[in-house]
Amino acid sequence: MFRKFCLDVLSATLLSPSVILLSLKYIQQLMINLKDNNKTPSTGEGSEFRLFTGALILANKFLDDNTFTNRTWANITGITVKEVNYIELQFLQGIGFRLFTRSYDYSEW
Repeated sequence: MFRKFCLDVLSATLLSPSVILLSLKYIQQLMINLKDNNKTPSTGEGSEFRLFTGALILANKFLDDNTFTNRTWANITGITVKEVNYIELQFLQGIGFRLFTRSYDYSEW
């Protein structure tokens, strides 16, 4: 089900490979930050969908000039706008609002 969700979202958005790769880097960054702070990622129902969506939203907004609105993300993912807004904020807080990734860190990753 998650695999289909990912394929559907990526097909609907036609995001660039750069956005997709950066979103994966953000997920790694979030996991490292959670571990460093002795926290565990949410494992509730649908958490993987929210994690994937949050990472894509942030990478899209960081790299692209013309980005999707949160309402569009809600329509694409089936998640409410309120929840999309919450996911975005939680993800930002989880990575310490650090969206920039140094080229060295990106290459090393």
